[in-house]
Amino acid sequence: MDTITLNEQQEYVVQEAFKWYIMGQDQTFQYDGPPGSGKSVVLNEIVRRLGLNPLGEVAAMSFIGCASLVMRNKGLYSAKTAHSWLYEPIEEYVLDANGNKIYDKLTRKPLKKVRYVEREYLPSPLPNKAIKLIVVDEAYAMPIYMRKAIEKFGIKIIACGDQNQLPPVNSAPAFLVEGRDKVYHLTECMRQADRRDIIYISNMVKNGDTPNDGYYGNSLVINRENITDDMLMWADVVICGTNRTRDYYNKRIRSILGYHDILPCVGEKVVCRQNNWDETIKLDEFTSISLVNGLMGSVSLNSPGFDEKGERFILYFRPYLMPIIEFGPIGCDYNYLVADPPQRSYLKENGLTRGDLFEYAYAITSHISQGSQFHKVLYIEDKMKDQNKINLVGASRADQYLIYAHM
Repeated sequence: MDTITLNEQQEYVVQEAFKWYIMGQDQTFQYDGPPGSGKSVVLNEIVRRLGLNPLGEVAAMSFIGCASLVMRNKGLYSAKTAHSWLYEPIEEYVLDANGNKIYDKLTRKPLKKVRYVEREYLPSPLPNKAIKLIVVDEAYAMPIYMRKAIEKFGIKIIACGDQNQLPPVNSAPAFLVEGRDKVYHLTECMRQADRRDIIYISNMVKNGDTPNDGYYGNSLVINRENITDDMLMWADVVICGTNRTRDYYNKRIRSILGYHDILPCVGEKVVCRQNNWDETIKLDEFTSISLVNGLMGSVSLNSPGFDEKGERFILYFRPYLMPIIEFGPIGCDYNYLVADPPQRSYLKENGLTRGDLFEYAYAITSHISQGSQFHKVLYIEDKMKDQNKINLVGASRADQYLIYAHM
């Protein structure tokens, strides 16, 4: 493994975390920093210096499903959502009045339902190991009502994230709130030479300013009226503020690519919009990948069609985080796919969905993108609540090239 050289700030946070874990009385240690400041590097170094097994002795979690998968890819192999750590799913077959299993007419699999029961302890993924540290990533996005459930085990907690990014929807943040606990800060970018243009633009929009149009290193700032089809084709992903703008660009990009079928075709970009732990693929004895909210990927086979009622269609899906695996057949809600943003919200909030939820993902919102990174990003401003934070999240998802399209 390559040796990582920490900057002065990072080394200070690592040393303070080490002292806290060994001698501190507080249950929680918190630090934050902007994208590129090395939060994950610091986190892995803390775990290494404490001599903890990252799979068997660390419960790594995030409220955001996709962010937990990113944590796994960065070395915290136990990472999964907070709900998966804190609640035990009790799976039961759906039975008819005679006690017989009921089968799904589309997938021909027996129907199952899941009850979630709060765990009494955190089980280690490894035999003969015990969880000795809880790690909460994207901690500013963790709802405050989850904090007691995390603290109840009496295990020490490290919470890290970015105070300048988006808070949880309809809730106050559980962690990284000044005044309640000490928060250490990382402010220096460890990839300054590579990303100084993206950092400069991100810092400006965080403060409510708009950079002048023009080139900034590998980045370009334009008015959104000047977005071209070539720019849309160039980007790995288009990130927007609102669902309305996102839907517009998903339709526009599909039209440019020549897709006119309503159902997704082979190679099209889609994103999962709910957590479904029933759809899980084991990678080895201890790790697995599940369909989680925000998991992006591509369609691997054309859909063979609908169920008898025309409510669901079959999807085969390869996630970008692990393209060697394939989910499918997945029974997806057709009405949700074709609904406009208000209708999608209504279907979810009222329990009217009939299957897994997928949307097109040529364009995604800042909320969906949080916790992810892409090489080439086209970010499009929208006027909305938390404007500065939404702009910051969207712009800072790029790790190499950025086109920033302002209003």
